[in-house]
Amino acid sequence: MITTVFWDVGGVFSGSPFAAVDLWSTENGHDPAEVLHCLFGDYGADGDHHWHQVERGEISVREGFTAAIAMAADRGIELDPVAVLMKSANAGPTDRSFVTTLVADIAAQGLRQGIITNNVKEFADGWRKIVPMEHIEVVIDSHEVALRKPDPAIFRLALDRMGVTATEAAFVDDFEPNVASARAVGMHAIWMPADKPETATNELRALLDL
Repeated sequence: MITTVFWDVGGVFSGSPFAAVDLWSTENGHDPAEVLHCLFGDYGADGDHHWHQVERGEISVREGFTAAIAMAADRGIELDPVAVLMKSANAGPTDRSFVTTLVADIAAQGLRQGIITNNVKEFADGWRKIVPMEHIEVVIDSHEVALRKPDPAIFRLALDRMGVTATEAAFVDDFEPNVASARAVGMHAIWMPADKPETATNELRALLDL
């Protein structure tokens, strides 16, 4: 029985940063795969790429942006990381009330909720403004715990802090490797596609009988 729901932030409560890369790259005549590599690296791995280090709290976001700009310059790309991330506001449906409404509905049923996010220290205040934090009990922010998705350890940490088993927990994320990792831990993980995010909330409503 599901008693707890964990949410990702970017791509769930806001537009997808990966879709933002596609938008910016297309508008500026660059290969999205190249821009993605320079900015985020292989996001389905947890390695030494500068953005992975930023999300684990090992270096600042300024240092990460500087490294991304230099890597892109070597490939002939004049990268503006801030401009790319700002595109998230227009990446996919901009009205995310279908997510925040579901958060409130879940809380009204007495179920517990938490956040598992790959994020950076400098954005900590910003993302909390778009999440109904009054319904969130536990926050696992990658830069605070020195772990990042898809490392299974971050999911186990979230379960431990919430005091629930994997089979009692659902998880929603917009990045498929993160969903796969959560499933491998034993959680009921749901993928939220950038172009049809409501399919994920509909699936979660059905799972919770809401």
